[in-house]
Amino acid sequence: MRPPTDTADDPIDALLHSEASTADQLMPCPYLDDQLACLPLRLPRGSLSGVDVDLLLATGFRRSGLFWYRTRCPACNQCVPVRVPVHTMRPSRSQRRVVKRAQVDLKRQVEVPRSDAVRLELFNRHRLERGLGERALSMQDYEEFLVHSSAVSLELSFWLGQRLVAVSIADLGEQSISAVYTYFAPSYSKYSLGTLAVLQLADLAASCQRELLYLGYYVRANPHLNYKARFKPQQCLRDGQWQDHQESALL
Repeated sequence: MRPPTDTADDPIDALLHSEASTADQLMPCPYLDDQLACLPLRLPRGSLSGVDVDLLLATGFRRSGLFWYRTRCPACNQCVPVRVPVHTMRPSRSQRRVVKRAQVDLKRQVEVPRSDAVRLELFNRHRLERGLGERALSMQDYEEFLVHSSAVSLELSFWLGQRLVAVSIADLGEQSISAVYTYFAPSYSKYSLGTLAVLQLADLAASCQRELLYLGYYVRANPHLNYKARFKPQQCLRDGQWQDHQESALL
């Protein structure tokens, strides 16, 4: 049972503790160079149900480890939450080719998130080769980021024979799935592993009777995030409302 709170009239405050004392401190933006970001972190007050997760996602929250956050940057609004209605999603011709190629060569596994030396090595190699970080993460760092969760989470892993080539971590809501983080071996670019992970999460969502696939933030100026506009039809959260958008509206 969730402990009583004097903020229960606000559905978000009923789910999440108040922001940390460092909530208003600016930090280097993880998505855009030469920008400052404000990403206040909040811990859940108790265990989160699938309905709770749906509410947080629908109001623009993202999860990182045990924490939930949404951007509150004073001088920038380039991070746009996006989601795809699963049952109306229309893969492009090139996306369909990605799926067909994977069906021939790759094996997909679905399990709870886990940590081991193979996953950590692939994670750090992905970050290094794609310029996503200067410091290699430790096993503890990895577990705090991708294994420890305040939601019901799953791991999609993709294998070429006995070789792990990609991992995607996702959260399960009552009516949604949220893509938390995906990493892969850049040397296997012919498989378009980032695109494949999104398509396979959409397939999993449909098979689990989930209506929505949340893709996180679209950031036009970030080449690692602006690919999300290719998954259509798509909805974007602007001014507190989810709006239908075509690719041209994002690019």
